[in-house]
Amino acid sequence: MLLLVIGIFYVSNTWTPSSYGGPIKYFGVSDRGIVAGTPRGHRSDEWGVATPLTQATVNNDFQRFNQTSIYKEDLRSVFSMPIYDWGMIFKPNMWGYLAFPPAYAFSLYHYSFIFLFFAGFALFFQFLGSRPVESILLSSALFFTGYMQFWWTTFGQLSSFFPWLFLLLVWNKPSIWIRAVFLYWMAAICMLSAHFYPPLFIQFTFVALILILSLKPQLVTLKFCLLFGISVVTAAATAYLYLRDPLVAMLPTIYPGQRMSSGGGESLRMTLSQFFPLINLDNFRPLFRVNTPESGVISSLLFIIILFFLDYKKTFQQRTIPTYPVLILSGGLIICYVWMFVDLPAWVGRPLLWSRVDPHRMYFTSGMLTWVTALIFLTHGIFQLSLNRWVVLFLAFTGINFFFKTYVEELAPDTFYPELFFLLALTVPCLIRKRFRQPTFRFVSVAVTAGYGIWAFYGYNPIQSASVIFNRETTRVTKALDTLISKDDQSILEVPGFPGATLNGWGYPSVSHVLLTPKLNFWRDIFPDLNDKHRNYLFNRYAIIEVSRKVEEPALVSADSVRIPVDSVTDSLANIRGVSWTRHAPPYTYNRGSIDEIICEGSKITISGWAWWQQKNSNQSLRVVSEMKPLRSNLLVIPRYDVASHFNNPHMALAGFEIRSDLGFDCPSSNPPLCVISTDSNGNTYRLDNSSLKNCPVFPES
Repeated sequence: MLLLVIGIFYVSNTWTPSSYGGPIKYFGVSDRGIVAGTPRGHRSDEWGVATPLTQATVNNDFQRFNQTSIYKEDLRSVFSMPIYDWGMIFKPNMWGYLAFPPAYAFSLYHYSFIFLFFAGFALFFQFLGSRPVESILLSSALFFTGYMQFWWTTFGQLSSFFPWLFLLLVWNKPSIWIRAVFLYWMAAICMLSAHFYPPLFIQFTFVALILILSLKPQLVTLKFCLLFGISVVTAAATAYLYLRDPLVAMLPTIYPGQRMSSGGGESLRMTLSQFFPLINLDNFRPLFRVNTPESGVISSLLFIIILFFLDYKKTFQQRTIPTYPVLILSGGLIICYVWMFVDLPAWVGRPLLWSRVDPHRMYFTSGMLTWVTALIFLTHGIFQLSLNRWVVLFLAFTGINFFFKTYVEELAPDTFYPELFFLLALTVPCLIRKRFRQPTFRFVSVAVTAGYGIWAFYGYNPIQSASVIFNRETTRVTKALDTLISKDDQSILEVPGFPGATLNGWGYPSVSHVLLTPKLNFWRDIFPDLNDKHRNYLFNRYAIIEVSRKVEEPALVSADSVRIPVDSVTDSLANIRGVSWTRHAPPYTYNRGSIDEIICEGSKITISGWAWWQQKNSNQSLRVVSEMKPLRSNLLVIPRYDVASHFNNPHMALAGFEIRSDLGFDCPSSNPPLCVISTDSNGNTYRLDNSSLKNCPVFPES
């Protein structure tokens, strides 16, 4: 009931955990819709792909193919979209789009995963022997881990399906036939309603198998295997039938289709963070991995609490721990860690399909198996609750954090002091009467674990209003973008500076985009001079296409990012203006425009800024007044939405410039004195601000 009340409030305000409040600033909006928190730039697979493509689906009236894109790509993809087709049967979290405005439907979509996670794992932990209140706290502790929070807005949401899939296998009621039908539907929903991510589905299967063999081995009968096996295979076949076209297109790609994984390569420090959750983070800044999401594991203070307080002698002498489940769980963990740490060829992991799972992505398996093992010990173990043990725990926790954060990373010790306060609560069961210690310890341990997790990870995902995502504001920037659309053959917008698929999400036919499947024929027409092998290397992949001034020919930036030169597709930013250098200042009227930066290094000088230009034509020009005379100069057209916004004139979107010159000799200084005079379409001349007065006297015409 509490989850429903929270959900009504959440959805009625169109809240989401999206980081779209980051890139929306490029559109010049007055309200970014950020209710709380900070958008996370490294969550670009959400704000740069999933959310813009959802916008595009809405813009296309929920049809399958993206008619607002110059690529006309299929919106059926590994990122689930609310397309009005038969797949909607398996996307109940998107049914809101059938009845509500998109902003509310988008909020409901995101909250549905939160609801499924808390409700599902509360039932899961009760199945493992936790009390109702404990199960809620444990669900919170699991939700607020680095793995869940950092990956939540893409494949992290899939974790919300795992407890339901598992419980359908092990519950006694309803009948096995009905559960088999529901398992088929739930498994298909898991694969089609969020993010089609096989590495996690493969781990779900392994973890569920280990849990059943350890906790409910009596269920494994021929009937059980046949019925539920048919359910899972049929669900996979349904997902393949729906996603056949994009999957067939992705399979032969260089990335990710041909990506195979071998065992080994994982760091002990990453695994240690399962027990000491923040040793690799400083206020969400990664200390060890390249970015924050890659630092996320399923962690818990509960693990080390049990390790330090368990009375091993009494527990194993009295055999209070069920041996068989612990042995099976330990075996599963050993197999998992062998794949993560031991250099093994890909074929070794093939029987479990782990050749398709990067060892660094195995933290769902290791985390869940460790959680279940820890709960078995918490429920059945005998604990020695003394201040001596608490002191050892306190010193060990402090020492590990000090070593990694202060000694290795050279951070101040106070960066981990707040964590130590949570350990103080564990002194309570050590100080009360002995007969109350065991039950009190269990509850305090769970409460401390949940409180620590919430404190450590609650602020990672922001609260973002979906209203600004779907009820998009007309701004001075968007008006400027409207003037830049090339309409020679078809409407095309080719400008740098907008990441991912954000431009298309706003309805623009942008060259900058995210192609989930390759468009090799398109690039063959655009770059006919590239040989087939190099073109295939560049574009036969899941690719973030970035229009850039940084390259003069297509270039692979990373496994999933390709830069192409400006003017590859259209000539909207092609330069037709003139640039010249002179030693004597021509007459000018007054100051308009600005020199923003001069960089002179070696024999190269770059001058950037903006001039009083509206639109673009060959009458416009720049004259650089200087004692220097370069060998050659090149003038680039630079979009300046800030200038267009400042003067409320969308036709000034192309007022920016960059002069790149080769002097033929070393720069006399890093910022040599010079003046720039611009000429507009009507022949009027203006001196740019920040020009040297020595080179251009004040108002020579006055």
